[in-house]
Amino acid sequence: MIEKLLIVDDHPAVCQWLRLVLRPLVRSFCESSDGAEAVQTYAEQQPDWVVMDIDMKPMDGLTATRLIKRQFPEARIVLMTGHEDPIFRLAAIEVGAAHFLFKEDLWQVRKILAGGSAN
Repeated sequence: MIEKLLIVDDHPAVCQWLRLVLRPLVRSFCESSDGAEAVQTYAEQQPDWVVMDIDMKPMDGLTATRLIKRQFPEARIVLMTGHEDPIFRLAAIEVGAAHFLFKEDLWQVRKILAGGSAN
């Protein structure tokens, strides 16, 4: 069981869907709506996992992941995007994300958080 999960997305419907799908695996959730808020929330809450969108303003998920990993190298972050360009997978790896998902494959996040692999 995951004690605490941080969901970071600027679309409330995505956050709601993730809470619904992940509720059986997670005791408590915290949320942020952009990368800057996620960096602060991570420092305050220190969740077990983060599921974060890449495309947000004013700070995107790649920048937020880089900042979180710099301060908390043990952070486990799943980055996701609705953009289908494979360059985002490489960028996610470069900033230290544990996993990367296209939003069309977002249902696989349960498998990742349960200890499996999405690939």
